[in-house]
Amino acid sequence: MSETISKDKKIEMLADGVILREHECCSYQHNIDMYTNMLKTLPSGAWPAELEPYRHTQPDKISLDVDISVIKQVNDYQLRDRLTILIRTENCEMNKSHRMCCSIEAQIDDCCTADEKKVVLKTASDKRQACIDAAAKRQ
Repeated sequence: MSETISKDKKIEMLADGVILREHECCSYQHNIDMYTNMLKTLPSGAWPAELEPYRHTQPDKISLDVDISVIKQVNDYQLRDRLTILIRTENCEMNKSHRMCCSIEAQIDDCCTADEKKVVLKTASDKRQACIDAAAKRQ
């Protein structure tokens, strides 16, 4: 026997989804900002010819005969390349989360007025914050 969800419960669940997706988008943006700031401290431009042979070699796999300053440079270029990829990935994931959030909000719009929407989103936000606060107290 299938169980139906009341309109109020459905709206509550949708509002929870919006709040979670908004938080997710903020987390992605935080990561993008952090990676972008890290990139400012790393080399830019093409890999130097003398480092190119090490481009795909993990620093711990480079011969012990290679000077540590060279290994650090290789590590910096590899980190730069990895962060560039991570920024792209975070942007794509944030875009998906934003689209999901918009989709969920549209479902809420179909179920209630703008004033009701404000109330249910505020309630969901408060509920989420209460969970965060409770978790912080347990630590």
